[in-house]
Amino acid sequence: MQFPVYLRFGPLSVHPHWVFEGFAYLVGFRLFLRQRRRRGDRLARQERGWIVAAAIAGAAAGSKILYWLVDPAETLR
Repeated sequence: MQFPVYLRFGPLSVHPHWVFEGFAYLVGFRLFLRQRRRRGDRLARQERGWIVAAAIAGAAAGSKILYWLVDPAETLR
């Protein structure tokens, strides 16, 4: 067996990372919509923009910090 194992959809060959990541986003978004429908939307439009911007900045900073911590020796070089 050769790694990575590509998933085949007819003539298309796709890396599994993209399939599972896309599926995770889809499931997360559907769960969000379901919760919003059940509990209502409590954010004003102005607040939503700042929260989305903060989430994007936090995700970018968090992923970079995690990347630096994976191999400290390489980070210091």
